[in-house]
Amino acid sequence: MIKKKAAVFLDSIPLPLSENIKGHLSCFYEIKVLINDKNQETAKLYQNSKLALKYAENDKNYEIVGWASFELFYNSFFVKKTQVCINTWKTLKSITSLVITLVKK
Repeated sequence: MIKKKAAVFLDSIPLPLSENIKGHLSCFYEIKVLINDKNQETAKLYQNSKLALKYAENDKNYEIVGWASFELFYNSFFVKKTQVCINTWKTLKSITSLVITLVKK
């Protein structure tokens, strides 16, 4: 319920954001990332993490710079780790097929 209320609140901020919440865009995108995480929206989480980092650097908000950098690293590592698992599974499947073929002969 809280994440829905937070999303509604963020969506109610008038555009352009750069004028209406000047100096706080990194906080805006940080909250968006937290909502994306709860909703398991990986692509949006990554995109909003990049925006949080961009605006945090501009605003010299080093706490969010560190946090957003960690989010980007963690999610990149997770994706690569998953890809490694998929590649390992494919290799294992090919070896299993080869062994079954040899056993049948």
